[in-house]
Amino acid sequence: MGLKPAFTERLTDRIIIGFLLLLVVITAYPLIYVVLASVSDGSALLAHSGILLKSYGFHLAAYAKVLENPGILKGYLNTFYIVFASVAVNMSITSLTAYVLSRKQVLWNKVVIFNGAEIMKALFENYTPDIPSEEGLLMRATGSVPHNAEIEVPIIYGDYFYVEALLKLKGETKLFW
Repeated sequence: MGLKPAFTERLTDRIIIGFLLLLVVITAYPLIYVVLASVSDGSALLAHSGILLKSYGFHLAAYAKVLENPGILKGYLNTFYIVFASVAVNMSITSLTAYVLSRKQVLWNKVVIFNGAEIMKALFENYTPDIPSEEGLLMRATGSVPHNAEIEVPIIYGDYFYVEALLKLKGETKLFW
């Protein structure tokens, strides 16, 4: 049997737990509100004032209306395809690059390091802002060439930090961000 915690320790624990529960409520309520409002009857919801803790008339008409649009399902399928495909490609390329950087006797080791460093240098010099608060952004990046979407938009690109860390492990001192 251990010693009983001191009064101040119990009080501190209760204050911390209370604060964390308050944060959970503050964070969860907007999500709950959106779900409850989305399944409520529109006119009953507009007549309601105050905190929303239950749905006012259960209706899925809004969801049915949204799902009638064939572009919604296609959009979700495209989203999942793009996410899974880009993660697979990105992880493959990053892993292969990491392998090449971690071994001294790999064919074309220096070519991969040089070309990767040159690509990062070109991106840094030509496509990043000079504003410190926007560090890590590629200002004129392209999201999807096949769909001609997200052309010339800012994108946060964190993989370069990973590649720079690998270069640093190899003894390279050039950093681009």
